[in-house]
Amino acid sequence: MSSRSTPSSPGTLICSGGSRRLTEHLYADNPTPRPWQIFCGGAGSLESVIQILPWIVGGLILVIALAALRRPLEWLGRLAARTAVGLAVLFLLSKVGGYVGVHLGVNLVNALVMGVLGAPGFGLLLMLHWVLR
Repeated sequence: MSSRSTPSSPGTLICSGGSRRLTEHLYADNPTPRPWQIFCGGAGSLESVIQILPWIVGGLILVIALAALRRPLEWLGRLAARTAVGLAVLFLLSKVGGYVGVHLGVNLVNALVMGVLGAPGFGLLLMLHWVLR
């Protein structure tokens, strides 16, 4: 059963689903929906509210989860940035390392070691390469 709103005069709104008259404070052709227009079918219907409700609840859950996980996400972001820098250093070292005699593999494990430990991690990788060679 769909109900439509039909303005009988410029300041009045009548829901066909009931005999209740509601007066708008602005003009009848106002494009901004009033809260009662949603349930009277003027700007939407109850079905459209029910379709939007899961998105609103999901958005609220996402905001709460991001607020709760803010510190771990910042930590993961810093780790990803440092790992990317480590990967870039390994790539540059692979291009220049042939001239110096240093060969380290350009892979995610080496980049993570350099990202977590920094310069000492680079030294650790060089020592491991020397010992295992």
